[in-house]
Amino acid sequence: MKRNILTIIILSSILTGGLLAEEEKRKGPKGERGKARKEMVKKFDADGDGKLSTKEKAVAQADAKKRREAMDTNSDGKISKEERFAAFKKRIADDEKLATRVKARFDADSNGELSDAELTKAAATMNKRGAKGKPGEDKKNRKGKKGKKSQK
Repeated sequence: MKRNILTIIILSSILTGGLLAEEEKRKGPKGERGKARKEMVKKFDADGDGKLSTKEKAVAQADAKKRREAMDTNSDGKISKEERFAAFKKRIADDEKLATRVKARFDADSNGELSDAELTKAAATMNKRGAKGKPGEDKKNRKGKKGKKSQK
């Protein structure tokens, strides 16, 4: 009986430690969110101090609002699935590196082009996963799952 309890405690500790380590990877400064934050700071940090001031944050928010408005083609204040899909297609057409990654991963018939069905699957997967998987990588083995916002 003591042996079983000890085994359960050890296994619980191992599993809990692994979950905490995975959570740190996602939220930490070296995780996916850390990379996205660094890119945002790099793009909007006008004074080069490594932080976003109130004015710089306002510029970043205005940029995000501008991008949302560009996606909202019918100007109803909401971004429909169709509008999101059209924006995704445009982004792939404009970004050769992204297009190469998406084709490598989602071109099921290997013809070098993405059909609407393949693009739909790519968009759905990338929205769900945050677009961080590698070509050919199994869904269960990917790192950087989307989770709740980190609270600092």
